[in-house]
Amino acid sequence: MQAPTNPVYGHVIAPPRFTRMALKIAMTRIALPFLLLLLGLDLILWAVMRGIFDACYGILCLL
Repeated sequence: MQAPTNPVYGHVIAPPRFTRMALKIAMTRIALPFLLLLLGLDLILWAVMRGIFDACYGILCLL
């Protein structure tokens, strides 16, 4: 859905659009911290399972 364009000082300017820079900013500010948080939680759960419960944790246990 395109936003309507209004003249600015008599000139019609291009509407805002999604760019590669917007994708890069979204990845570094949203996706990367989220994935790092998930990695940290996974490491904490791995340490708990291995240290406290002495249980196998992860896909290598299936081999």
